[in-house]
This record gives sequence, structure tokens and C-alpha cells, in this order.
Amino acid sequence: MPADRFFNDLETQLHFSMEKELKNWLYRKNTPGYYFSNFKNYKVPDGDRQRYQVMFTVSNVEDVDGVIVVDFNIPGGRRDGPRFNRGVSDYQRAVYVPAGAAKEVAVVLDDQPRSMTLNTLVSRNLPSQVLHRLEEFQENNKARPFDGERLLDEPPKLSMRGEYIVDNEDEGFKVLTTAKPTPLKRLLRIRDRQEDEYRPFHPWRGPQAWSKTINFLFYGELVHSAHYIRAGDGNFKVAWEVDLPESGQYAIYAYGESLPIRGRRARNFIREFHYSVYHDDGVEEVEWSADSAEGWNYLGAYYFSAGKNKIELSNKSKGRIVVADAVKWVKK
Repeated sequence: MPADRFFNDLETQLHFSMEKELKNWLYRKNTPGYYFSNFKNYKVPDGDRQRYQVMFTVSNVEDVDGVIVVDFNIPGGRRDGPRFNRGVSDYQRAVYVPAGAAKEVAVVLDDQPRSMTLNTLVSRNLPSQVLHRLEEFQENNKARPFDGERLLDEPPKLSMRGEYIVDNEDEGFKVLTTAKPTPLKRLLRIRDRQEDEYRPFHPWRGPQAWSKTINFLFYGELVHSAHYIRAGDGNFKVAWEVDLPESGQYAIYAYGESLPIRGRRARNFIREFHYSVYHDDGVEEVEWSADSAEGWNYLGAYYFSAGKNKIELSNKSKGRIVVADAVKWVKK
């Protein structure tokens, strides 16, 4: 059927203008933005067999509707259909997420998936695809299989009460030391890239100055980014500054995940981080090993007065690069 005839039939029979909707989509200035949370996965009994339950929450924080696509990677793939491709996703689902709404999405699979890819298509999210690795599936005999979507009464909160997060995308993040242009660059008036430009993530040859980069393993609500730099003697620093509303004891956490860097020398890329925690009793120099990276990593607890407080990180390291992502203060 020709497209114009199909569009006319839609408008005549359903009073729906496809042409109008396409134009609205093409010329709109805003795009959806998604926040993913509450990931769960476990084995569930289903009659006389065992199946695999995967659940998560997706929130659209913008004022325009959107669609995400969920893909699962199942080792071996399906052997009974045209979509079989060994080691490649064989299950896909599109999820409509209205503006300002949050949904719980649940999928039940016959085979155990290795990972799940969340494709946000046209959105504010960077990167547009997020890979979520599915950890070991524990048995949950009390749960019942649920495959579908539930619209939540309200979206989940992005932070808890008494928790203050400063990401490298926030105004509270400061690059304290930048690289000076070489004599040749000054002579030829060559400028480095603008600081707000995202560079590819190359752990084997990090930049000489703090630079933004994108990776789905970095912290972020919509933009999963971090700053990184070539390791050195500690002369290049960044800082996270927060305005605490009340004095008290706060636990400090720095965000960091184990990055999938392969090879015999992979451990040499990211070794340790050197933080300076400024608190009421002075400055605490904290060395944290990247070997224990698991999301929010505990750096200690200190007393802070209300008002401006900061934590610094230098490029001092025995590894190849240093990554600056997010820091949070949690009131005790």
C-alpha cells in the first residue's frame, strides 16, 4: 500500500494524522531522557521448570514521550528461528515511556542471559546504549514470574535524604590544573580542544590534561561521563565542591567501577587514586586502590561544618591513567 494512502486511511478511520506526528517528531527541540534504577535478576519456578526473571525501573525525566529498546545477550542464542546468531541477542522488546513517567519493566526468559543492553534511541542520554551485566542468578522460590510493564505512581528518587552527590558534570566539579600549551603551539596559535568536548576513552594513552570522556560504566543520571588524565607526579588536580546544609559527621564515597580493560598489563592502567579530603580537623590524604572498585567506594568518615566543603584528586598514580567521576557526602 502506498504511504500516502496509508496515511489517509489512518486519518479517515482513526482521526490520527501521521503526517502531523512525524513533523512534530522531526522539528521538536526537546528529547526524552531516561534514568535506570532498581535492577534485579533471579531464578523463578514456573510450573515444572526454572526460568530467569530480569526487572528494572526506567524513568523519563523530560516532558516529551519516548521509547527504549531492551536487548538480551544469551550465550548460544536461539536455535529454532531466523534470529539465531550464536552469542548475539535473541530477545528484544520496545518499551514506551511517557513524559515524566516511570515504569517497572519485567522480562522472563527461558535461558539465562549474560547481559542486557538498554538502547535509548534518540534521547539526552550519553552514551545512547547502556550495557548492564547480569550477575549470578540466585534462586527465589517465593517469586512468581512476571513479564510485562507497570506504571509507577511516582518516579524513584535520584538521591536519598542526607546524601549529597557532585558529579563531574555538575557545577561543583572544578578542574584546578590545566596543561600549558607547548612553545610550538603558542607560536602557531594552535588551541587544544575545548574542555567541554567529549574525547574517546583511550586508557593506554591518556591525555596530558583533564579531559571529558563517555563510558556506560561511569556515574551519571543522563550523561555517563568522567574526566581522565595521564598519570603523573600529582601536579594536575580536580576538586568536588559541595554546600552542606548542616554540620556533622559525613561518610565519603568516590564512584569507580572496574573497567573492562583486557590484556596481560590491564592492571597497570588504573592502579590507585590519591584523594585529599578537607574537613574540620585538617586534610586527610586518602589512597584508594582501584582493585576494590565496586560502584560507590568508601573513603572514610569525617566531621564537616555547614557550608562549602571540598575533596581533591590528583593525577598521582603508579598506573597509566587516573579517572575523576563522582563523589558523595552521606550524613551519618
